[in-house]
Amino acid sequence: MHDKDHQSKIFFGQNQRFADLLNGTFYHGVKKLSAEDFVEQDTEINVSLDSQYINRKRDLIKKCCWNGVSYALFAVEFQSKEDKTMPVRIMEYDSMHYSSCLKKKEVLTPVVSLCLYTGESDWTSPTTLHQMMDIPEELKEWVQDYHI
Repeated sequence: MHDKDHQSKIFFGQNQRFADLLNGTFYHGVKKLSAEDFVEQDTEINVSLDSQYINRKRDLIKKCCWNGVSYALFAVEFQSKEDKTMPVRIMEYDSMHYSSCLKKKEVLTPVVSLCLYTGESDWTSPTTLHQMMDIPEELKEWVQDYHI
């Protein structure tokens, strides 16, 4: 991980800063989430698909609980350099989480992923799965899009 990404992970690893980031991003600045709502999660995702074992590591992931009930998992990927494959990468992380829950017979909790870009120039790479493909117009509504 790049040094800037590592520093971002440490900075936003503190629950209050994590809550502030999510409140600003997803709730338009409304203080819906607080530091006390978060429980640290293992950043490693391990899934066995058929005979293949897949291991990935997320930058930061925390479970949000209200009154002891899981509300969502919030994950942040820190990028100081553009990654043209980011929508697919995030989709893979989220999919692996859901697959892992199904294999363990756990209730699915929504995963909300955010890519926080801290690079010097504007992000010009795709931010959706649709932007990565040349989809015939008549099929666009049937091809799932994935936003980062």
